[in-house]
Amino acid sequence: MVSCIMGCGHCPGCGAGDPAICDTGSTLFGFGAGLGGGQAELLAVPNAESTLMSLPDDVTDEAALLLTDNLSTAWTAARRGDVRPGGSVLVLGLGAVGLCAVRCALALGAATVYAYDPVEGRRRRAVGSGGTAIGDDTIAEVMEATGGRGVDVVIDAVATDRSLDCAFGSVKAGGTISVVGVHDLTPYPMPILTGVFRSITLRMSMAAVQSAWRDVVPLVRAQKLATSGIFTHTFALDDAPAAYAQVAARSPDCVKALLTV
Repeated sequence: MVSCIMGCGHCPGCGAGDPAICDTGSTLFGFGAGLGGGQAELLAVPNAESTLMSLPDDVTDEAALLLTDNLSTAWTAARRGDVRPGGSVLVLGLGAVGLCAVRCALALGAATVYAYDPVEGRRRRAVGSGGTAIGDDTIAEVMEATGGRGVDVVIDAVATDRSLDCAFGSVKAGGTISVVGVHDLTPYPMPILTGVFRSITLRMSMAAVQSAWRDVVPLVRAQKLATSGIFTHTFALDDAPAAYAQVAARSPDCVKALLTV
């Protein structure tokens, strides 16, 4: 397996399994900085001793692909959100990361995981993973479901202005917002006073991939964290443009495409 994020492999951040906080700066495959993409027949992997992990025989290819990025991102989000046994969680955005986040929160013991995405079919998928679907009037529905208290943790796997507003409006006083979505370059008018007066903790991060592997690979191997059902379509590598178009359409039946050589 190839971590989607690469660091130097030697600094304290990399030693902790979090190349995103590498002392010399992290880079992402396929995101510039001289690293090619992973959707190729051959790929050069610098710092391989820290960037690669040997794939156990009982981990499927689909599970391994999720472990390289989406599942590790979701696990990082849940961990940094301080998801605890018996707690309540709201996941915003139900693409591959969001659906994995629903499963990760439940694996960490959350009693209820509310799930929202504007695509109704994706909400159904979250229910199939053990989540509780929430509709478009998300804040009001969360407040009604929690007796006006709000949820303990919000995992924002989108990071648009709307989802961030929803996160601040849905989390309880003293709760935590964990953001792993990628916001655009437009300034966001963050409600700082709301955060201060309600003692809200805000954490933002990329995937701590190698750290997540230490926790998640044993769970996957023990079948305590499911990875099936995230990939919904399979395409040949030569048909990658069609795969991208299918995913971009955000249809209810397509979440993530698998490219095969």
